Amino acid sequence: MAKLRNLPSEGQIQADIIQTLRDGGGEVPRTEVINALAKKWRLTPNELSYCTPGGYVYYQHRIDGAAHKLRSARKITTPERGIWQLASTPIVTELAKEKEEETPRLTHDELVQKVKEMGERLGKIAEVKWGPKFEHDCVWKDNAFASPRLVIEVCDKGNLYKDFTSLEWAVTTWGAKGILVIFDDSDFHKAKEMLVQKSQIYPLKAEDMIKFHSLLQAGNTQAIKSIFTV
Repeated sequence: MAKLRNLPSEGQIQADIIQTLRDGGGEVPRTEVINALAKKWRLTPNELSYCTPGGYVYYQHRIDGAAHKLRSARKITTPERGIWQLASTPIVTELAKEKEEETPRLTHDELVQKVKEMGERLGKIAEVKWGPKFEHDCVWKDNAFASPRLVIEVCDKGNLYKDFTSLEWAVTTWGAKGILVIFDDSDFHKAKEMLVQKSQIYPLKAEDMIKFHSLLQAGNTQAIKSIFTV
């Protein structure tokens, strides 16, 4: 089997990991980083399946090795299993504070509208207040007649459990992916505990969704597609 002629150097892999995390708002699941880099590098089917003598997928092994060195250098962290996050440095923290000061807090309906705009920019049919059983805040569909592929509920001092039930129904009924967007930090931590066993439903902070919307407006389409796997 041919060698991985398209695989970048160690330093470039580290740089690509950092950029992917930045594009994803600073925190991205490992599998999504790996998928994003495979697309970025345009790996061939042979390169995607090439394994080391020990049985590891080679390009993934190289990414994991680069990530390990980034963790050792305290440039990224692993806040929980399977999640990679940019480390908080004084500069990063300061930039985050500046961004927070510049960005006014959106209302529930304003954020739902941004979610709708994101779906439309990604080529989806995006509808708000839609659903036969629950009035979901926003759904993304491949076409007008298809079942939703992504269902988003925005929780702003609302009923966290109602939104959770709505998403659980969508996952069970349509096989959709669910995202629970949360304004309040305490609700976010509750949601993470509630969803720990729910592989198809993901909690997301409202501020991160706003960042994704800004990235999409700036033209980072492929990065956002990889994050939402649509």
